[in-house]
Amino acid sequence: MYELLESIDGLFLNGGDQSLTLTAWLTPDKKPSKALTLIKNRLANKRIVIGGTSAGTAVMTANNMITGGTGDGALQYGIFNQKPPSERCEINQCEGEIPATAVTYRAKGGLGFFPYGIMDTHFSERDRQIRLLMLTASTDSEMGFGVDENTALLVNIADKHVSVIGEHGVWVIEQTQVTNDSNDQPISEGVSHYLTSGSQADIDDKQQLIHIELANEGVSIDMQATYPTYHQWIKQACREGKASRKQLNNYELVLLPSSITDCQKILKNQPSYQSITLRLRMLGSSL
Repeated sequence: MYELLESIDGLFLNGGDQSLTLTAWLTPDKKPSKALTLIKNRLANKRIVIGGTSAGTAVMTANNMITGGTGDGALQYGIFNQKPPSERCEINQCEGEIPATAVTYRAKGGLGFFPYGIMDTHFSERDRQIRLLMLTASTDSEMGFGVDENTALLVNIADKHVSVIGEHGVWVIEQTQVTNDSNDQPISEGVSHYLTSGSQADIDDKQQLIHIELANEGVSIDMQATYPTYHQWIKQACREGKASRKQLNNYELVLLPSSITDCQKILKNQPSYQSITLRLRMLGSSL
């Protein structure tokens, strides 16, 4: 097997369960296996290309690998650095220490191939913006990346350059933090971008996107039919300068575009955008 791993040009990681995939690459005492060390060395020396789908993308995260839960679960129950409950519990309403929909993560991360932040998948299709915002902000992660279905984020680690190909896009959250308002209620905040196919950007030393180039030609997309409600909120925020939306469990999400220039594409019914500030707070506190 080691000879095979030394000779291959590419490695593709399957979907399924990122916790199980990670376990397969670790020793019984949770240390990197010889196979994982070999692959990481080859990646560092630019001798292999690594890809993955679904869980195979999420498991590449270097720190704070997401392992389960939903946005509503994060709002209702919180975020836990613990082993996730069985996926069957969400269906069968199991009683356990952690509710089935609460967001769980592994602070030590996954395989460590992706050094720029948390990776998430099935993103727009499953409305995972709140989940990734809360997890990224609460764990002091520099960035979070949410990849839509039938879409790929291409990463050149040596040049710290990212680009997008495929049918839809990649959602990026950066500059995340948790602060307290005057009523001592927490506010999760970050700056979001949505890069569709043909868009690209660099990542600077502060772990922020720079030199963002949105795709010049947007694919003709019926926003209402293709994208869930979050993208409609972005369009409203771009049109009105601000949008506020009530969330589960008495939370409010406020979307603030940095400038109307950044919103021009989405106002033309193209989904790409950049620099939308998100603030998630409990109702009754002040921004």
